[in-house]
Amino acid sequence: MKKYDNIHGFTVTGVSRVEEINATSVNMLHEKSGAKLIFLDREDSNKTFAIGFKTVPTDDTGVFHILEHSVLCGSHKFPVKDPFTELLKGSVTTFLNAMTYGEKTVYPVSSKNDKAFHGLVDVYLDAVLHPLALENPYIFMQEGHRYTLDDDGRLGINGVVYNEMKGAYSSADEYADYLINRLSTPGGTYSYDSGGNPDAIPSLSYEDFKAAHKKFYHPSNAAIFLDGSVDLDDTLALIDSYLKDYDRCEIHIPIIDGASPITEPKTALYPIEKEEDSRDKGRIYLAHNTHRHNERFKSAALALAAEAIADSNNAPLTKRILDTGLCESFSFYPTRSYYTNALNVKFVGVKDGKEKDLIAAYDKAITEILDLGVPMDSVSAALSRTEFTTRESDFGTYPKGMVYMAACMEAVSFDEEAESGLRYNELFDFLRSKLDTSYYTDLLKEVIALPRATLILHPDKDFSDKKDAELERRLEETCSKMSDEEKSALQKQNEALELWQDTPDAEDALATIPRLCIDDLNTELDRVPTEIHTVDGVSVISHPIPTLGISYPELYFEMSDIPVEDIPYLRIFSEMLSEWNTTKHSVGEFRNQIKKHLGILFSHAEVTKNKDEIKLYTVVKLSCLESKKSVAIELLQEFLYETVFKNPELVRQNIKQMYTASVEYATARGESLAMKRDAAKHSLYDAAGEKLYGYTYHAFIKSLAVRIDSDADEVINKLEEIRSKYFTRERLTLAITDDKVGDFAKELINTVRKGGTKCASSCLTTLPRINEGIAIPSPVSYAARTTNLSYVGKNAYTGAFATLSNILTYELLWNEIRLKGGAYDTGFNVRGNSGTVSSYSYRDPSANRTVEVLGKIPELLDDFLNTSPDLLKYIIGTVGATDIVSTPRASGSTATTLYLAGRSYDDVARIRKESVEVTNDTLRKLKEMLDVAFLKSTFTVVGPRDALEAIPDIDKILDI
Repeated sequence: MKKYDNIHGFTVTGVSRVEEINATSVNMLHEKSGAKLIFLDREDSNKTFAIGFKTVPTDDTGVFHILEHSVLCGSHKFPVKDPFTELLKGSVTTFLNAMTYGEKTVYPVSSKNDKAFHGLVDVYLDAVLHPLALENPYIFMQEGHRYTLDDDGRLGINGVVYNEMKGAYSSADEYADYLINRLSTPGGTYSYDSGGNPDAIPSLSYEDFKAAHKKFYHPSNAAIFLDGSVDLDDTLALIDSYLKDYDRCEIHIPIIDGASPITEPKTALYPIEKEEDSRDKGRIYLAHNTHRHNERFKSAALALAAEAIADSNNAPLTKRILDTGLCESFSFYPTRSYYTNALNVKFVGVKDGKEKDLIAAYDKAITEILDLGVPMDSVSAALSRTEFTTRESDFGTYPKGMVYMAACMEAVSFDEEAESGLRYNELFDFLRSKLDTSYYTDLLKEVIALPRATLILHPDKDFSDKKDAELERRLEETCSKMSDEEKSALQKQNEALELWQDTPDAEDALATIPRLCIDDLNTELDRVPTEIHTVDGVSVISHPIPTLGISYPELYFEMSDIPVEDIPYLRIFSEMLSEWNTTKHSVGEFRNQIKKHLGILFSHAEVTKNKDEIKLYTVVKLSCLESKKSVAIELLQEFLYETVFKNPELVRQNIKQMYTASVEYATARGESLAMKRDAAKHSLYDAAGEKLYGYTYHAFIKSLAVRIDSDADEVINKLEEIRSKYFTRERLTLAITDDKVGDFAKELINTVRKGGTKCASSCLTTLPRINEGIAIPSPVSYAARTTNLSYVGKNAYTGAFATLSNILTYELLWNEIRLKGGAYDTGFNVRGNSGTVSSYSYRDPSANRTVEVLGKIPELLDDFLNTSPDLLKYIIGTVGATDIVSTPRASGSTATTLYLAGRSYDDVARIRKESVEVTNDTLRKLKEMLDVAFLKSTFTVVGPRDALEAIPDIDKILDI
């Protein structure tokens, strides 16, 4: 084994192999400061760094969440207002963010560029140890909370974290998580929200904020993580340059279990929109505290046992619950990433007045199922799938180092061996050894017998109004106690904050941010080989790249000629395809076969655009080992043609669940809903996507849910029609990523039946070009403004728009909408395939102002260009954003998408080149295009009804 020396103040405390990820784990201690360091030495050009602190909350003020935001707003060595954004503008990163968990705060970065990696580490270390937020209260006011006074002298509250958490608490599930944790661990660490309860956040003082940093952000309370092909000597020298100024101290920050669960059921209200039907919308949450984090074997076994009895509507426990007719959906799952974990049970769409009956039915069902025993064939199948995906380590474009970082930081925060969560060989051996025993059943019986907390939520149309009234009452009371002098001081303080926000960073301060040169970049794109050939009349898109013995086929069935009003059925079809019995197996048996033999087998609806041609597909994706290709063919055949669409009750359950999920999506991802809706007014491509994943789909599923009790047969007939008409060889395009395709492509094609017709063209139309609002039960909004380059002319898109998007997002909108307006996020994007120009805000307290700002984007750009800015950092950031990590599956899938869109490697390379060659004159020309395009722009805002009604130019308000 390689020898590791004690260098730069670090002493090696342990070295061991982690065969599972082909790494050597090196544990070190910085002797002077007491900081721990974990280095996963493995071959990976993408290098990861993180520093984390154990931050255990003792209240709901969200102090650690506000610290997470604030320390990234300038430091002694990098004294600019927002180094985080400066790095997003002009560095090469594969990950750049920070996260607050229930008991720790972590600051990770990753990059494939050595110079960029060194700069990122430098900025993050100075940020967490020497933040300007401790000296500049404006940062706390901006990121945390501040009182405001409007022109009428009314008091208000603003702040990025405050608004973020107001949005989070509008989600029934997130609000329930907070409440059930208070019941299951009263007085314990997890009974407090480390993110912050909006009602408590304003009570956090600047002094307490600074005191929390002093106590918790000391290196003796830190863990540092490194992963990949890191230059250890250089990196440790940099880290030591920060840590050497600190003396080790004893810091003991315990995680508190809390008292025993409060077993008496508690009730609370949650918000729904005023126009929403409140009947039978109750929710029940149960929580059994279970095992410690270090009981890894028990934790994994419990997850498998829960999956075996409740992973789908047809699983034994779920089916028993749904068959009572007392609720719409049921979930049963353990947590695994807390110090003390829990088994969670959730019922959604509970019938009014039937809460006690439903809980009794659940208790009876789980008892009877466990008396019979957890089905071991289902546990075995779940274990096979878990082991396959764990060993495959396919995280798409998400860096592996980030996954390993999360596992190590989690373990360290609980005083466990850092790499314990990465050692899974022994775990899988143990889990397999218990398949022929009663271990899984006994474990679940043991957990179910533990005391549990019970939370019952009832829907309330007036919930938001009552919360607003209570806040207004508190603010009026606070305001009434303020003297004129205090109000004047507050006004001056906010004016000073605005002046600080408006004042550009000094050039010498900006010069401190680590910068790359064009020569530092890898301007060559990774070329994924794409070979096109025909097999038995079917076009085959082949990507012969190394896949570690796993094959990734994708079957594209074109359905562009489906009647426009039926497009939402493509999504319903895709999402329900794995929910049915087949002619050979029950649905449970079939799902077990898939888990046992394959990595994945599922379908989804997708839209592509090639020049002016819009195509709709249902895509079936699977993955399998070389040794499993023959069984993959059999299961694919069964999946495509032998499902039995003859279960009206299953249809009713699924449609109602889809509607509930759609409502929850609107509240959680309102910016996505707004952008999809608005883009559909300007582009046929986006109009198709909106019918599948936007408000049109929502309205469709809502209408269907209302009448499904009598119209289930209509859905069944549509599903039958889609399968028989469209799942044919004549409509098939096969894509396959595999270094050993062999005869597999031909075998896959032969699985698909002949006899269909070639696809005709679509009859899509765009939505009316009007301004709309979509009312949701949330105290914050999500605004989008959209136009299209087609209003300028054909082929108006160039790669320069990518650089422009970087400038507008992180230079102009970030300052106007996030920092000044208090929205949690904002952005601007131009899509080359559709020409869609989109801008948005996320968890926004002032949508009316945002709509105005987004409408003035050409003016903001003009003002920016009048300063004759140096564009180099924006160019570097734009190129760097495309320097991603990618697994074989993700690489092949991306290459297929490019091919279907009619784009070649040369096209992508040209766009990259155009983004690099941007000048101020180039941006002037783009600004002139936006002047024309924005004459036809529209906006859509998803938010509370009263906020929508206050926006003067809204033409129509839609109900969720």
